[in-house]
Formats: sequence, structure tokens, C-alpha cells
Amino acid sequence: MPTTPAEVPGKPPVQGAPPGGQKAAPFGTSPATQQTPNRGQEAKAMQMLAHAAKVLDQAYALAGGASELGQKLHKIVGDVNKLIVPGSGTPASERNAMEEMQMKNAQQNQMMQQLRQQRMQAAQGGGQPGAPQAPQPGMAA
Repeated sequence: MPTTPAEVPGKPPVQGAPPGGQKAAPFGTSPATQQTPNRGQEAKAMQMLAHAAKVLDQAYALAGGASELGQKLHKIVGDVNKLIVPGSGTPASERNAMEEMQMKNAQQNQMMQQLRQQRMQAAQGGGQPGAPQAPQPGMAA
């Protein structure tokens, strides 16, 4: 026999509440809705993985198979190569990855130069316009 929620004196009865005090799922959620993978991001990740495998191959060649580092790189390269889909690492994707890295590097260099300038100005006593400056010794605050 289902039970209904207890009525509180002075408050209107709860309309549409499930019996037994059970809570309903929030609006808009159901087991039928799930996150869908972003195929474009997955493809880009696969291209980056192919590029990383190529770099790891070069590192392995430099380290040599007899060294401890070479043996660990060999294992990593094998694991990465199992994930790579043939054709995911094209020359065009490698060129795009290199251009993207160069662009990010240029942006970071520009930010570093700005930070250096700000530090030099602060060290010379110029400070930032509008930035609070520490009171000078011997001066009233």
C-alpha cells in the first residue's frame, strides 16, 4: 500500500510529489542522454599522438636500444604505436602542428618580453601606472 507524504499543518499539500517521499530525477536528465565524443578533437589528438610517436622514435634512435632509457622508450613507442590509426600522421598534419607550436611559442615569447619590461620598470622605480607604491622611508604615510 503506497504512502503519501505527511501533510504539514498550515502548509498546502505537495502537488505531484512521488509517493513515499522519493525524489524525482532533475529536469532534463535521463539515462537516454549521454555525452557524445567530439570527433574533431579526437582526430586532432590522434594527429598529435602520431607526431609524438615520430619524436619518440627519434629519441629512441639517439638513446640506443642497449641503454635503460632506450629500453623504456622502446616500450613507450610500442604502446603509442598500438593506438595510432594508419594515416593519422600525414605531412600536412605535421606541418600544421609545427605551425601551431611556432605560433604559441611566439605568443609566449612576447608575453615574456612584456613581463621582463615590467620587472625592469619596477626595479628602476618606474612602477606601473596606477599601481600602489610602497612608502619611502622617512616620509609620512
